[in-house]
Formats: sequence, C-alpha cells, structure tokens
Amino acid sequence: MTKMRNFKGSLLFFLMLLIPSVSYFFSPLSGLNKESIVINPKSSDHWVLGPLHINDAGGGDYTWAEAAAQAWCSGNGSLINPYTIENITIDAGWNDNALLIENSNNKFFTIRNCTLMNAGSTSNAAGIKLLSTSNGTLEDNKCLNNNKGGIYIESNSNYNTIQNNYIYNSTHAGIRVYQSSYNIIRNNNITEGVPSFSSGIYIDWDSTFNVAFNNTITTHDYGIEVTYSSHNNTIVSNDIGSITWDGISARSDSSNTTIKMNNVNGTFVGILLDGSTNGSLVYGNIITNGSENGEDSGIYNRWDNGTLGNYWDDYGGSDLDDDGIGDLPYGVSGSAGSQDNFPIWDDGLEPIFIDGTATGVGAHNWTWAENQPWCTGLGTSISPYVIEGISRDGRGDGFCISVQNSEVFFEVRNCNLSNAGFVFADAAILLNNVANATIIGNDLTDNNFIGVLMDNSDNNYITSNNASLTDLGILMTNSEFNYISGNTINDNIENAINIDDNSNNNTVSGNTANHNNLGISIFSDSDNNTVTDNTVMNNNIAGISILSQCDDNYVLNNEISDNNVGVSIATSDCHYNTIYNNTFTLNTKNGEDDSANNNWNYGTLGNYWDDYTGFDTDDDGIGDFPYNISGLAGSKDFYPIWDDGDDINPTISIISPSGGTLFGTDAPTYNLDIFDLNLNQSWYTLNSTATRYFFTPVNGINLVFIDETGWDVFADGAMVMTFNVNDSGGNPASISNVVIKDVTLPTITLNSPLGGTIFEVDAPEFNLTIYDINLNNAWYTIGSSGIPHSFTPNDGITIIPIDQGSWDALPEGNVPINFFVNDTAGNIRTIQVIVDKDIPGGSKGIPYGNFYLIFLGIGIISVLLVEYKKKRKS
Repeated sequence: MTKMRNFKGSLLFFLMLLIPSVSYFFSPLSGLNKESIVINPKSSDHWVLGPLHINDAGGGDYTWAEAAAQAWCSGNGSLINPYTIENITIDAGWNDNALLIENSNNKFFTIRNCTLMNAGSTSNAAGIKLLSTSNGTLEDNKCLNNNKGGIYIESNSNYNTIQNNYIYNSTHAGIRVYQSSYNIIRNNNITEGVPSFSSGIYIDWDSTFNVAFNNTITTHDYGIEVTYSSHNNTIVSNDIGSITWDGISARSDSSNTTIKMNNVNGTFVGILLDGSTNGSLVYGNIITNGSENGEDSGIYNRWDNGTLGNYWDDYGGSDLDDDGIGDLPYGVSGSAGSQDNFPIWDDGLEPIFIDGTATGVGAHNWTWAENQPWCTGLGTSISPYVIEGISRDGRGDGFCISVQNSEVFFEVRNCNLSNAGFVFADAAILLNNVANATIIGNDLTDNNFIGVLMDNSDNNYITSNNASLTDLGILMTNSEFNYISGNTINDNIENAINIDDNSNNNTVSGNTANHNNLGISIFSDSDNNTVTDNTVMNNNIAGISILSQCDDNYVLNNEISDNNVGVSIATSDCHYNTIYNNTFTLNTKNGEDDSANNNWNYGTLGNYWDDYTGFDTDDDGIGDFPYNISGLAGSKDFYPIWDDGDDINPTISIISPSGGTLFGTDAPTYNLDIFDLNLNQSWYTLNSTATRYFFTPVNGINLVFIDETGWDVFADGAMVMTFNVNDSGGNPASISNVVIKDVTLPTITLNSPLGGTIFEVDAPEFNLTIYDINLNNAWYTIGSSGIPHSFTPNDGITIIPIDQGSWDALPEGNVPINFFVNDTAGNIRTIQVIVDKDIPGGSKGIPYGNFYLIFLGIGIISVLLVEYKKKRKS
C-alpha cells in the first residue's frame, strides 16, 4: 500500500508539472478555429436564378449561413461585413416572390444591383419581400412588372433602408410597408403603376416612424399613402406627378404625419388628410395643377409650421411687403376649416435702382444694395455682388433693374424681369456708365421695349439670357469691349441685337436671333466688332445688317437661313468689313453689298452659298469660280465653299491608346482623329464580330467610349478594335489596332508558414506562389495598422521577410498579415494569414522552452519504470 501511495504521489507531482505544458501545447490550436486564411474573395459576377427564399429560421431554400457559401452571396452578417447578394436576375414566372427574406433580425445584409421581376399575385408577392426581417439595405435594384408590389416590407420588419431602386409597373404598390417601423425609403424612382388603386409608396397597418425621402413617383392612382393607424411617419422632399387621385394622403387614424418640402404636381387632390387623421404637420410643399390642392377633414392638423406654409398655385392673395409670404391665409378645403397662415407667395417686387456714386441719406448706392435681402457678395472680381433669383415687374413704366455709374463687379443672374416701359430709355435691365457687369441666365421676355440696354458701358458680359417677345432684345450705344453670347432673342417686333452709335470692339457670339425684323445690326460708326457662331433665321429684313459708316467688322461662322437678305451692306459708306465661313441657305437674297472694299472671303476661305452654280472639280471644297454678291459694289466671294460630289475617302487615325495597351474590366476610351468635308457615319467592331457600335463623327478629335456590355462579352486576350467611317458619297476609311484585355485576378498561394504557426522574437518569413501574366505590384500589411509594406513579386515562388520593426511593435497574440498583389490592368487579389506571436517568458510561454517537454517526458517514463520494478520485487 505504501508503494502504491508513493507511486500515486510521484505521478501527481509530474502531472502538476504537465499542466502548463499541455495548455501551452494546445494554445495555438485556438487560433486555428478562426478564419485564419482568406483566399480568392468572391468577385462580382452576374447570375440568373429562380425564385429565392432565405429563411434564417430554416424552411427556406437557404439560411444566411448556407447562402453565404454560394457564389452569389458574400459576407458574414456583421455590421461592417454584411451578407451581400448582388448582380443577380430572378424571374419569378408569375408564381410567387422573386426574392423572399424572412426571420432575419440579428444579421445585417445588403441586396444590391439585382433585377427582380414577374412576381405572382399570391400572398402579396413582390419583387423583394422582407418578412419579420430587419437591418437590411436594398439599393440600386430594378423591380419590374411585379403583380402585387415591387418591394414589400412586412410584419415587424424594422430598421431597413430602401434606396436608389427603380420600380416599374407594380399592380398594388411600388413600395409597401406593412406593420413595420423605423424604415428609410429614399431616392427611389417609382413609375408606371398599373391602374386601379396602385400606389407609389403605401405605409399601412400600424407602421410607425418610417421616413419617405426624395423619391420620384409618377403615373400611379395614388402617390404616397399612409393609412390604417400608421402614426409618426415623415414624408419629405418627394417629387410626385401624374397621379390620378391623391398625391399624398394620410387616412384611417394615421396621425402625427409630417409632410414637408414635397413637390406635388398634377393630381386630383394634392395633399389629403381624412376625418380620422389628427395632429399632422404640412409645410414647405409646392402643390400645383391639382383639381383640389389640399383637403382636411380631421382636427388639430397644421398646414404651416408657424413661419412657413405651402405654395398653392391657386392662391388669390398678394405679398405687399415682399417677404415671400402671402398677406392673407390660404383656406384648405374640407370640413376641418383649416388654413395655411403663411402661404408661400411672390407677386413681384419693386424695381431696383442702384447708382454707384450716389451719396447722402437713403442713397441707393452699392452700400445700400448689399444690405438688401436680394444682394450678396463684396463687389470684387472674386466675390462680386450678386442679384439672383428674383422677379421684378416694371409696371409698364421704366425698368426692372437699373445700375448706373458703377465699376464694381456685379452679377444679375436667373431673374425674371418683365413689363418694363415703352420709351427708348426703358429696359428690363438698364446699364448706364457701367463696367464689370455680368448679366446671365435671366428671363427678359414680355418687356415693352428693350430687354438689355447698355449706354456708355464697357467690359460687360451679357450671356445666356432670353430676351424674346420684346420690341428690341439687346441694344448697345457708345459701348465697347462687351461680350454678348449664348442669348436667345426671338420674335421681337424690331431687332434682336443692335450695336449702335460708336459701339466698337464688341463680340456677338453664339446667339439665336430668329423671327425678328433684323437679326443682328451694326449701325452708325460702330467698328471692329465681331459677329460669330450665331444662328440667324427667318428675319423680315435681314439676318445681319451693316449700315452707316461701320468699318472693319468681322462676320464669320454664322448659320444664316430663311431671311429676306442673309447679310446686307446697304449703304455706300461701310468699308473693309470681312464676311467668311458663313452658311447661307434659303434666303430670298443671300447677300448684298452697296459699298466698296468689303471682303466676302478671308484668305482662301469664303462662304457656303446654297445658290452657287459653279463646280469643284479638284474636290478641295472650294468652288472653281467666284460667287457674285448682289448690290452696287459688284463684290465677289473668290473662294466659295462648295462640294459637287465627293470621291475622296475620309481620313481616320488612332491617337490613343497605342496597340498592345492593357485594359481590365473597364472598356477603353479611344481618341481618334477624323476628317472629311462630308462626314456621314462611323462605327466600330470588336474582334471582327458582326455587331456595329455607331458613334457620331466630327472633324478633328473624337472621343469614343467603347461599349461596356460589348467589351464584357470577350475573354482575356487580344482585342482587335476596328473603327470605320464613311462620307455622304459612300467613301469609306477604317483603321484597327490590338489591345490586350485582362480581367483575371492574380493568384496567390500561401506555401508556408501556415495559419496558427508560432513565432517569437524574429519576424516570420513567408513563402508564396504568385502568378499573373501582367504582374505589377505587391505589398502586405501587418496587424491592424493598415500600413503597406511593398515587396517585389515574382511569377512563381516569392519569399517575403516580414519587417522586423513592425513585428517588434506588435503585442503578443494573434497577428493577421494580409498580402496584396495587383496586375497592370488594375486587378487585385488578397489573402490573409493569422500567426501567433509568443515571446519566451511571456504569459503564454513554456518554462525553459521546448526542452521542458523533453525532460518532462523523460521524467515521467523514469518514474513509471522505477515503480514498475519495485512492484515486481514486492
């Protein structure tokens, strides 16, 4: 018995020694339970699937864990790495839901860039349906032709985000929220609902605290409905139009709804609150073109927030204090007798007069102007004074905006200025002795005499305004170095643009001057003006007229058509004017010249005349004989532009990319140089296939963006890119080059050491096998720092010693190391390995290192042998 006790005691002693060794031995195995190596992450692709049912409680096609093992799903369900399904197409075949996710409340997931269509009519089937499911993001999907709904959020499906989806042709609702809360519905385009009670967005049955924001809803029976005891929902900044019945409605005890900043246009009732809907707030909305803009039969509903109401296009009041709020409340239809106490309204403001040199009490100088609500800025070139976005009625007498004696920098932009007076000094915008003004983007129609009048005003820009339906669009007198560009000036009683009375060195460019008496007139000692790139059509007297001692003006690059006279120099005292590279078509008389020494060509380039009767036998684009200009001067265009038939092939060359250039998933963009006087069609083909991709050619540089879908069809390798062009005579030209397509990710294989390997003081060294035909760069990161460490990759075995300094800085424990490799096409591959850092003497170390295990084993065996011999002897 004593011997046995001795044996047990010895054995217990050695077992106690063994405990730390066993814990040390198995400690690295804990690391192997983790996902220590991530190889070949899933790449985006396109899958066509049948109806898909994910039920995280079982009973569907997949749980989330099972779905994540499929090629079309990635992620682990965490907040930072949600389960993600993208780039799939599901045709439900009119049977059931296209995609149903249910019983998923503790996982995060994203459905992105999918096409879901043809859901059936049973059980409220939808393109995407969430049932008892939260924490989802549905974005950038297309839900098409679904019998009940595009997207259906049902039964305690909370905290989901539905954004940037396109939903087309849903029978019941584009998006429905049923017995669900705290969902965000934003930036969706919901269109073409099937008639008979279709809704763009339908929030019903105790659905609370949901937000519908910035959605576009068109062509439904109802726009946005909140109904059946759905409280505290917010409808904000949506664009709703072409609705048969109600644009936005709250019904059936759906109280405390906030409806603000929406644009509701073209409905039967713009915004409706029924008799059981209480405590709702409606403000900041724009409601137009409704049979009835608003209706309220509830109680305690408010149609303004205390300072701001809504815009009603049928408001009949005024705004005498010019604060943008109507002076009288707007009465809302319905039994509640509600009213909007602060209706948004602007019936026009008083004309503005600024004199830059005015002084004294109440002087309307720029100091006064900058303190007005309609003026911002500092008056410098960097920060000009800006008068923007206002409306002014000239009241039929005087001007809308007048500035005089000013050299500060200022802009008048995007204003609506009308009904200025009838006499010569009256204009929508009047500049007198002004420099450094920019008049841009204003609506100056329906004025009684002049749109813009500049007198003694230099260095101003008048651009992109509409000065139609006046007596005279733009008039300059005694003004120089002004730039008149991009304006539309049509249907005026007199002229579109007048350069008059010693107005020199002005530029008139890119304007449209149609259906006036005169299009553009240079008159009375106005010299050195340039009229270029304008469209001048259907003017009663002349498209462009030069009269009365006007010299050295240039008229070029204009489109001059359907005028009585195209360009007229009708007095004998206008000299050295140059007219070239204009296109004259369908004018009663293309040109007339009664003065000597005017030039109807410049160098070797004249004008195009549609009534030229000569030939161009050498195909140089210039007629072989001069064109005779009507009038007393006997002027000629010696180089008329003409082409009597084209037998010269176009030219085409590839500027970039060079042959052999490498491209990845993004299709290349080509820079071509094309020329022909009569360009017609151009197209390209890929790898000599029959499909033609057409583009519009221009003379000179052409940027051609290769069709992405066509590019995606082809596998890696050489791509023959062939570009073709022809002219109106059928003459062809083509050119090809070969580029290389590479969409294959590099491969990385970890040879050693494996995940879970223990390293001490010395940083590990890794053996990788790397391959890519277009190998480029490689790097790794260690720990959580994310700092890249570059190394040179080899095709084949690459040895990578880990940076010792970075290793030393890490604490003991698991160390993730990520390796990255990309190729010259931009494809990138990464793998991760997790190793263990353990410094001898640390908390995880074995006393005396691995020798401890050897001595311990020898000790145990020796004790057992001794006890065994003692037992034999006894």
